Amino acid sequence: MSVFGSGYNRHAARMISGEVMRDFGQATVDQLIRDYDLEERWDMRVGEYYDTLFKEKTILN
Repeated sequence: MSVFGSGYNRHAARMISGEVMRDFGQATVDQLIRDYDLEERWDMRVGEYYDTLFKEKTILN
């Protein structure tokens, strides 16, 4: 079993993809999916939107 096999790792990769998408955009996430062969490993698709659970805080004055 590879280090990529765990369900926790799959969930973490999707969460990180959401963070990367928020900060760097869809093209960067797509490139990571290609570079690390995440379509084969975890069925993550190029062009698919990944949201992050962590939202930026808005400071109210």
